[in-house]
Amino acid sequence: MYKRFFTGLSILVSIVLGPAVLSSIALAIEPDGRVAFRVTWPEVKEGDTPRLRLTMTAVTDLADARLVAKIPDGVGLAARGANGVTAVPDDGVEIGALAAGRTLVVEFDIEKPLHGGGIVSFTLEATSDGRAVMERVGVPVGVPGTEPTLRNGAAEFPASIPEPKL
Repeated sequence: MYKRFFTGLSILVSIVLGPAVLSSIALAIEPDGRVAFRVTWPEVKEGDTPRLRLTMTAVTDLADARLVAKIPDGVGLAARGANGVTAVPDDGVEIGALAAGRTLVVEFDIEKPLHGGGIVSFTLEATSDGRAVMERVGVPVGVPGTEPTLRNGAAEFPASIPEPKL
């Protein structure tokens, strides 16, 4: 009798909870992102300031877009444009509307520190269908903290550096 009860109970639980579990798994898929970033270091003549090219392609329509750069200590960053080289404001650069499929290319002059380095992060803040969008990419400049591990074409850095044991 107990075997039948537990078998029936397990069937009932799987019928009731099965669809709930499957639907929660289906909803756990992360989006691909609304902006595709590409970062390249164009060739420069010897003695010229290194350049960083940031290419952003909108996957969906974006409104009120703004590019904000977070620059670590010791690293210099200036945007190149039609008016020459200008410093990047702390509150970012207003871009405006970006239609889906549109690509925006921005070039920066990078002044690398003599020792050490950091990670320059670029954040694109915008709205899409009335929802806030915040897409980021980080670019190592110099040698930030520890030497990166190159794996499959990507530079990996440890999440934290353990304190030395005394």
